[in-house]
Amino acid sequence: MKKNLTSPIAITMGEPSGIGPEIIIKTWLKKLDPKYKFFVIGNYNFFLKWKKILNLDIPIKKIIEPDETDNLFSEFLPIIDIPFSEDFTIGKPSKANKDSILNSIKYGVNYIKNKKCSSIITCPVQKNIFYGNSFNFPGMTEFLGSLVTEKCTPTMMLHSSELKIVLMTTHIPLREINSTLNTKDIYNKIRIAISYLSNYFCIKKPNIAVTGLNPHLGEMIEENSEENNIIVPAIKQLISEGYNVKGPIASDSLFYKENRKKFDLVVCMYHDQGLIPIKTIDFWNTVNITLGLPFLRISPDHGTALDIAGRGIGNPSSLLQSIKITKQILENKNSIHV
Repeated sequence: MKKNLTSPIAITMGEPSGIGPEIIIKTWLKKLDPKYKFFVIGNYNFFLKWKKILNLDIPIKKIIEPDETDNLFSEFLPIIDIPFSEDFTIGKPSKANKDSILNSIKYGVNYIKNKKCSSIITCPVQKNIFYGNSFNFPGMTEFLGSLVTEKCTPTMMLHSSELKIVLMTTHIPLREINSTLNTKDIYNKIRIAISYLSNYFCIKKPNIAVTGLNPHLGEMIEENSEENNIIVPAIKQLISEGYNVKGPIASDSLFYKENRKKFDLVVCMYHDQGLIPIKTIDFWNTVNITLGLPFLRISPDHGTALDIAGRGIGNPSSLLQSIKITKQILENKNSIHV
């Protein structure tokens, strides 16, 4: 049975003092595909203020329910209004607004659960305003996992035109990586990635490359390396189950062009090991996809850009790409369920 593709996409505003509102406005002005309409979950008055800051006479309209998007989208940017504790100052995030930012994401997830929207795209947030007693997650990937009742393993994938990567650890200090990595997580996350490569991208038997952790695969420490003790056992288990997995491969030689063509996915052990090559290769068309959730979540893979907020030079390319990839994934999932 085909799934309904006419439900709108929810886009959360993200950090109001950054470029999130600007790239949303610029994305609406381009109106990529009338088939894939979106509504914003954010603060209506903030968008009125951003219109003046950017000197853009964009028509916006407050809505109550996502299904109002269909009739309004061609003429108005539809916004579901979320109250915020205090006004924003350009380039200066406020901790007073952190709960409202998180609530906008919760609203989007609830709309998906109630089949009022097809998916969620989250604009960049300033993570350091969240950390504290009430927010015990490394980032939004793990926070999103906490919003579902099903048992899940949220897994970060970065997708670009030339490369897909999955991270085994996300926003943690380098000194904690070796103690965080474990064979079970590597095995489970690669299994999840293989499943989603099929469901999201119609890649039925993907070729997977797995990086090592240490320079030259830990040759200086031999038997006691994380490669031998943690990574190799996961790879051997996956190979024994019939998956096309190769590794560990030294990351300093993995990402050159000819090598990238051999693999559908590269599995990286830590954040910068994967983010540096993929952003260098295709910065503006890289997006963040959360695998392992019972719904589709994508995010532009850049930050709040506080240093350029309010100058009108925010680049909407990654948000536009997020919508394009959302469209591709929804259509692929729909074809599977025909």
